[in-house]
Amino acid sequence: MTVEERSSAAVSDEGASRPDPWQAAFIILLVSGLVGAVLWVLFGSRLLAVRQIEVTGLDRLAETEVLAAVDVTPGTPLARVDTDAVAARVSELRLVDSVDVQRGWPATLRVAVTERVPVFALAAADGGYLLVDREGVWVEKSEAEPEGYPLLHVSGDVEGNPAVADSALVLAALPDALAADVAAVVATDRARLTLEFTTGATAMWGDTERAADKARALEVLMAQHPPEPGRHYDVSAEGVAVVR
Repeated sequence: MTVEERSSAAVSDEGASRPDPWQAAFIILLVSGLVGAVLWVLFGSRLLAVRQIEVTGLDRLAETEVLAAVDVTPGTPLARVDTDAVAARVSELRLVDSVDVQRGWPATLRVAVTERVPVFALAAADGGYLLVDREGVWVEKSEAEPEGYPLLHVSGDVEGNPAVADSALVLAALPDALAADVAAVVATDRARLTLEFTTGATAMWGDTERAADKARALEVLMAQHPPEPGRHYDVSAEGVAVVR
């Protein structure tokens, strides 16, 4: 191959390897168009807009109350819905313990509510009884003393009172049969929680430390010394269980 032929071949190879600017521009425009179309479908069109708001987990709460707190207009692009903000608004409802908000493509906003569950009954200042959850938030009011809920005695405000949470922890630690027999929890002193049973017996529980151990000890004591009016159990001290 002559020098001229080699030079011509080199120029030809260089031209073949050089990218076509029109082809590159076309690819960029195509990708940009696809991205723009996807963004428009997600955020600007009504193809993936909210057509249904699905609320689950309701018992005491009315669906209309939850939907008002959701505050999302039908037709809003689903991708534009701030699910965290929706959850925060719904969580402000007194009966809501927790809430999970999810997008259900293509057109559903799903709101799963967990309502507060009453654990104790308290005598209300204006008469009747309040059913409160483990955080002391009142869930329901009853004129008559409600069945199936131990009475709770605490000092000071009820809502947010740590003594309420302590009492709920103690109740949850008990075997079901013993828990069902608790008539009242006296929690005016968090270090000296006391259980009162329907049989007339009482138990000094102490604080919330070693709850599982105390529950087992109390169960054994009650099996060996069946509860009766005036009988008192004490499982508050570690390694010591007393019956009087």
